[in-house]
Amino acid sequence: MDDLDFERDARGSNHPSTGSIPEESIRGIVVPKLAFFMQEKLDNLPQAALIDYSFSFWGKFQTENGKINVLILKQIDQAKKELLLKRVQAYLERLEAQPASATDPLETFFLARHLLDRDLFPKLDTRKIISTFEQILDLNKGNQPQLREHRHTIVHALRDWAEHDWLLQHFERKELQWGQKVYTKKAEQHLGSIDQGEMELFLYTAVAILKYEPSYARDTGSEFLERAKELGSELAAQILLEGSGSIAREDRQMANEVVECKANDVFATVTITVKQEGEECYAQAIRFLCQLLRAGFPKSCQIKLTSKEKQFLPIKGLAKSATHRFFANALAYPSWGGVAKLKSTAAKAKGEKADMLKHLVEEAAGVKKKQANES
Repeated sequence: MDDLDFERDARGSNHPSTGSIPEESIRGIVVPKLAFFMQEKLDNLPQAALIDYSFSFWGKFQTENGKINVLILKQIDQAKKELLLKRVQAYLERLEAQPASATDPLETFFLARHLLDRDLFPKLDTRKIISTFEQILDLNKGNQPQLREHRHTIVHALRDWAEHDWLLQHFERKELQWGQKVYTKKAEQHLGSIDQGEMELFLYTAVAILKYEPSYARDTGSEFLERAKELGSELAAQILLEGSGSIAREDRQMANEVVECKANDVFATVTITVKQEGEECYAQAIRFLCQLLRAGFPKSCQIKLTSKEKQFLPIKGLAKSATHRFFANALAYPSWGGVAKLKSTAAKAKGEKADMLKHLVEEAAGVKKKQANES
């Protein structure tokens, strides 16, 4: 793919070099001439020229009505396409047949993009795509750095497909300042008109972004789920509310007269609502958290707490988050040694914040164990 930018002049300024040309003149006169020129250049290239099977040439123009992006020329080399399809199929067959051994990240880089390429596969085999990606991740789980590289490559390819293919089929996209994108559903789009396999792949993409990409990418994952929900996906609405469903309901939800706990593994959040302040309330919530972690919930989770109590550990520099407040509230009860004991221990502690927190918890646990032995 290549592009021609007529938005800027030779100095790189924002002054339009094409002036205020009507859009119909761009599309009716300029684009055909550029397409003819580029086609001549391509036709004169040697057969073995280093060019992909698919060549797209885009132009960016400033018109009377604003900026437009126009596809000037697209060419598919059928011979190269058929050869690439055979190579992809051969690789997939080797992947199926090979023993449980790690794969090359570079192979995943190319494979992920080829499997999601609409020019190669007009009808995406979404189940095969998902199962192949899961197989690659499973084969590389023994090497965590390499697993992260494979996963990032796969998620990046999925995100490209979602943004530049799937979403544009169903939404009009407008780019605002600083690259912010606003999607408006096309009037004719509804759940019944959408390929459900591709909807599943789109949701798979959203969940993967939320689970595995850095925190600054979370807005993108959430945006994808919201757009799927707008199209009528009940699963998207469920994921937004309850999570992926991979953790049993009894392990991610708990409610009684003293406390209510809900967990969403996709967003790695645990919502705890304290109904009756007391030691038993926090004991139940902590047992819920322990069971949740045993069930495979992300360890780097965030607690959202609703409670009248606002205890904080006396540790300088420790952010006063809801997670911090929850454990401070729990530690304030006598079985943990009380707030006075915590403050005394913190005053004597030395070293980094992490060491101080560890020391506090160990001291509190020691008090609890001692009280249990005495009773």
